[in-house]
Amino acid sequence: MLITTQHPICDYRLFVSQSYKISKPYFSSSDPNEFIRYFGAMKKRHVYRNFYCCGENNFCGADHALKIIRNEPDRIASLRFRNEENRFYSDGYVLCKFENKSSYVIQDGGDKTNFIFDTLQYHLNLTAGINNTCGGFQYVSLSKAGKQLAQLYLKASSKYNALDRIHNYWISKGNPICMIELFENEISSNGLYDCFNRLEAVNGVWDDFIKLYYTNYQGIPCWVIRRENGGSEAFRFCLNLRTALLRIHAEKQTLIQALKFLSQNQDNSNVDNEKVISYLKKSLNKLLKGERFDIEQSPIVNMAFKIDDSFSQKEYQGLCEIIKDINNKYVIDDFHSLFAQIKFDELLVKIQTIPQIDLTSPEVQQVVRMVEKKDRLGLKKFINRNFSSLQNAAIYDVIKWAFVSSLSAFI
Repeated sequence: MLITTQHPICDYRLFVSQSYKISKPYFSSSDPNEFIRYFGAMKKRHVYRNFYCCGENNFCGADHALKIIRNEPDRIASLRFRNEENRFYSDGYVLCKFENKSSYVIQDGGDKTNFIFDTLQYHLNLTAGINNTCGGFQYVSLSKAGKQLAQLYLKASSKYNALDRIHNYWISKGNPICMIELFENEISSNGLYDCFNRLEAVNGVWDDFIKLYYTNYQGIPCWVIRRENGGSEAFRFCLNLRTALLRIHAEKQTLIQALKFLSQNQDNSNVDNEKVISYLKKSLNKLLKGERFDIEQSPIVNMAFKIDDSFSQKEYQGLCEIIKDINNKYVIDDFHSLFAQIKFDELLVKIQTIPQIDLTSPEVQQVVRMVEKKDRLGLKKFINRNFSSLQNAAIYDVIKWAFVSSLSAFI
């Protein structure tokens, strides 16, 4: 069993006029002899074919940044733990992510009904020692290591003779995410079939090769991948899906944090607002692309945004206010395409029960299909294409009601 814990890190120094950031390593084409101070050396990812995602090929082997400290009294007898490696990625701009990869050998014994939740409780509460740059460690649980890792990276990637001139607000952490991968032989030999009953299944084109589930542990979203065979297609889907879900989560978190950074520093003369807006536009455009990571991206984005609902309605309205202040049509439009919260289940019921809505209409049937799939991107594009005919139809008012923000802001 493999577990990946990701901490997104947002590096705002792209927006700061004088940040004292060192120019290397350059992640997209780094020299193998380069390294990040206190983290480790640059490495290249080895896979069976050319990797498909820019920024994922090269990473920093970051075993010096974080050490897992295991307390023997807290061990679970049915699990044997091994810390595999730590990896640090960057897109060279704002998005960074630290990933801890661990493996467990499942032992006989113990109640397997709550296996996933018991494992998450044990794993995310492991003690992590974060390099304090002075030969020691700062101790915190693995689930809460993001803040310390962000500050460590700020020091590690700044010019050594300018450490007294850097500012903590130049970098921040996003919400973590976790991913568990189980193999069919582990499931069958340890009687783990029942432990999936409490998880939410997520269907997709991968169903013939792997099964995907979702759960939540103390506010941390967790994906569970169940590999039902060891063939090359199962490996490909697992690799693509794992990369897509983790990368999309990091991109979303970075967007949210960059918006908050902009709202807090609009009057800061040291911050270039135009660079922030340019970054937001490019990031939103990436998430709206039809295909990335060697797979069709829209369904993955819809799924990832639905499940990783990491901000409350109050926070969402706050983000909307920041977006309005930007006053850039494309940023506003793309933001609402991705972030608008939609009452899909209630919308479907209203469409099917309101007498004025003609369920035989091709337009209505198309809307129903997208609502059933909870396809926010498809629904938004459909509204844009058919706005002139929809605005006079009964279904328009129902769609407008379903958006938490007003439809006029959404389209």
